[in-house]
Amino acid sequence: MSKLSSISRRIAGFAMATGALGILAVQAAWALDVPHDGAVIAIRSAQNDRFVRAGIGDESLLGASSASKGAWEKFRVVRRGENRIALRSWNSGKFVRAGLTGQTLLGATSDAAGGWETFELVDRGGGKVALRSVQNGKYVRAGVGEESKLAASSDQARDWETFQLVAVGADPVKSAREAAARLGCGLGAGAPASKIRVECPMAKLTELGDAYLSKSTVTLDDRHGRSYLRYRFGPERIPEIDLTQQVKEVRIDNIHLGDLKITPHNLGSKSVHATSEGNDLGLRIAFEAKGTEFTCELKAAGSYRDYLCPDLHWDRASIRLTARFADDPAHVRIASMGVTEVRGDWGVRALNGIATDGLNHKVNGAIRSGFDAVVADPAQRDALNKAIAGALAGKVLDKLGLDDKHIQIGVSGGKLVITLSLAAMG
Repeated sequence: MSKLSSISRRIAGFAMATGALGILAVQAAWALDVPHDGAVIAIRSAQNDRFVRAGIGDESLLGASSASKGAWEKFRVVRRGENRIALRSWNSGKFVRAGLTGQTLLGATSDAAGGWETFELVDRGGGKVALRSVQNGKYVRAGVGEESKLAASSDQARDWETFQLVAVGADPVKSAREAAARLGCGLGAGAPASKIRVECPMAKLTELGDAYLSKSTVTLDDRHGRSYLRYRFGPERIPEIDLTQQVKEVRIDNIHLGDLKITPHNLGSKSVHATSEGNDLGLRIAFEAKGTEFTCELKAAGSYRDYLCPDLHWDRASIRLTARFADDPAHVRIASMGVTEVRGDWGVRALNGIATDGLNHKVNGAIRSGFDAVVADPAQRDALNKAIAGALAGKVLDKLGLDDKHIQIGVSGGKLVITLSLAAMG
């Protein structure tokens, strides 16, 4: 006898003596491939090789009678515990229940899942299962009457009680994972079995939102001798996101014969870009002139005359704002926003006696106060939330191929968090 045969017999004898074969059987049952919550499946009878359909008769009964998979043959899985599921008709949205009529037939008639709507999956080997009603303990069988109806009526699982669960369409968990990876995001932990949690770093969020924000405009324009700051976020120019705040004129005292008054107007942004500043969102707005940038008036002989200083310019001008998001997993909202920098070099060629540094300090400070007034106002910040936060979240959803139904979008730990229900996908 070969050494190998001897070893084989010893292993087999040890397995039987210790009950290891029983352990393996338990492991096989434990490894039953239960469809995940939200999976869309078709059910094929192992006996007649037909797909189960709903929609038979007034009670939308189930029967194993279809040669192919259509809308009535598709069901969405709702997990009800370990190895337990409910089935929701794809076509009607109703839960499948047993216990209809005296034959305990199955039909897609229920609005909610309870005992009659819950079935235990029992492994039948070879990727096939039996379904046992948790309400009456009976196995579901096909082949009852016309159209091979299904009923929870059998005490044992044989051929008519054996089914194959066939996945229909893409696996939503796999699809979400692949889409998140392409986006530079990942699937987060901590979500219940019925949900997927996608987490995106703030740098990725601002990268996606930059294309949207670059179509935004920020302008300083003149109305009746006063300068106003105006935001328009996004390419759509939504009216309610037209934010206006007056910017007061700047006065510099004791300039030669009187005071200098500077009123900015007709100054438009040439770019608005999003940047990531740690867990915060940064916006850098660069300006360019459109016509006369500023009106300059020098008080002389008791009146202001703008022709005395017609050539005032703001070169290399930019403003940087920082938005801090609230730590709220259910919503994307800005908790605070502030101006962190106003830059620009001022010059007035007609008034050689004015120092550029003094103008920088005075006028840049006035413009900063105008921006601060806008972003500090709660109503204005709400509009900014709609314009900025909503747009950024929307860009992520577009990339993931999702919509805003049955999902939550929020910020947690400095990351954008998207939580979606598997039961709503497919």
